[in-house]
Amino acid sequence: MANIQERIDSEGNKTYRVRIRLKGHPMETATFERRTDAKDWAIKKEAAIKEGRHSNQAEAKRHTFREAIERYRRDVLPRKAASSRASEESRLRWWEEQLGDYTLDKITPARLTECRDRLLNEGSGYTAGRHPGGQGLSPTTVSKYIRQLSHLFNIAIREWQWLVESPMERVAKPQNAPGRVRFLDDDERERFLAVCRESGNPYLYTTVVVSISTGLRRGELFRLTWDRVDLEKGVIRLEAGVTKTRRSRAVPLEGHALALMQELYKNRTLVSKLCFPSFQNPRQPYDMRRPFRQALKKAEITDFTWHDMRHCCASYLLMNGATLGEVAEVLGHRTLDMVKRYAHIAESHTRRVVGSMNARIFKSS
Repeated sequence: MANIQERIDSEGNKTYRVRIRLKGHPMETATFERRTDAKDWAIKKEAAIKEGRHSNQAEAKRHTFREAIERYRRDVLPRKAASSRASEESRLRWWEEQLGDYTLDKITPARLTECRDRLLNEGSGYTAGRHPGGQGLSPTTVSKYIRQLSHLFNIAIREWQWLVESPMERVAKPQNAPGRVRFLDDDERERFLAVCRESGNPYLYTTVVVSISTGLRRGELFRLTWDRVDLEKGVIRLEAGVTKTRRSRAVPLEGHALALMQELYKNRTLVSKLCFPSFQNPRQPYDMRRPFRQALKKAEITDFTWHDMRHCCASYLLMNGATLGEVAEVLGHRTLDMVKRYAHIAESHTRRVVGSMNARIFKSS
């Protein structure tokens, strides 16, 4: 219960000292100039102690943001899909550089909003974004930074009990731009594949063909091991631990892509299980960034990224009669929301098919 004592100093000034004693909790004290302030504080503090929020507030003052990130990095990150850990670690490192020295109670929505705007306007220092008019990250990428930190705060509330509420709840996410769809037209594709085929890189042509053919994510492709490639049945089996969505899936490997993988298997190195190992360190995947950029430049192709080859796969599938549901299955999306960006391609293909049918059936009319 709260006890309020009136105290008068030598000059006749009154103050009110509050003492709160609750069984199982340390005594709390505070001094106020007005009795009404003392009463308000006592009521709120007693409620907080009884609800358990008081101890969590004390925990927030006891732990730094860097401690929270280190614990998340140690206990939570290893449970994430292997294909997403590198990018998540990069985002954690940026947040740590910005706010690491603050205690958790000092991580306010205002500070987080400043960080959000810094990402939008200046970027992270790790990745150059496509934000128009500057070097900032795109709204979609900034949303990933926010979602990851929100997850950390939620873990700190539910499991660690270091926080009472998430400061990220009062930080607005940036408005995402419409989903990007960039795929190679027939002429671009022929030029690009020709350059890749003629390059001296032993993996470039194969990885590009397999990527376009299967729609594998970059991490899924370059972390692929031979034990997950069934060359007889023509299928790549991805386990839940290596996919972004944490769901296993089987991806068909057909035609030219299958033939290239069969040839690569014959000439594989026996010191690594990876399909595309680094020559310097066979335990690590090959870094294809530089050869890929050089091939794009030589083929005179602009505004195209490795991830855009997933768009190529989806677009070519739709142009050849696949449904949005089938595209989602191949690409490994949980719902149709992510493939709705290709709806205009499906509609265009359907219109051509219906037009062709009408032309044949009613040509004599």
